[in-house]
Amino acid sequence: MTLHRRARILAAAAAGLLAIVALAAPAAAETGVSDGKTYSITMTSIEGSTDDHLGNWDAKIDELSGGDPAVVQAVNAAGRTAAQARIDHMNGVAAPGLEWNLDVRGEVTFRSIAIGQLVIATSYYGAVPTVTPTAVVIDSRTAKPITVADLFTD
Repeated sequence: MTLHRRARILAAAAAGLLAIVALAAPAAAETGVSDGKTYSITMTSIEGSTDDHLGNWDAKIDELSGGDPAVVQAVNAAGRTAAQARIDHMNGVAAPGLEWNLDVRGEVTFRSIAIGQLVIATSYYGAVPTVTPTAVVIDSRTAKPITVADLFTD
């Protein structure tokens, strides 16, 4: 069995597993509350391909509306930046003339004083799919990112 065929089989198996998990998971919320403000969620797509059409990407991330406009802008910008960074990375590392696909999914989570977005990128390039998670967390009181340094201070 060729390496390329193994990669396709592994990719199909991973896609099947993701489909099973998605069916078992509860439906995503269409609204959420943080810091006493209600936000609506819509999905935004960023799709495209390289000039030679060998590289293709499909990014679907959650975007917010309503609530605090500064928080909405911060969460939406962070999610788009995370997705675009994965697309730009693949465009930069893929060898010319080789086929690749990138699947990016983002999902927003609400907490009492923070809104987070987990962005999972799965690249289908090379022998096996590679999964790269990115998390962004915005303080819904200040519209500023929460960093590890914010959580663990002396």
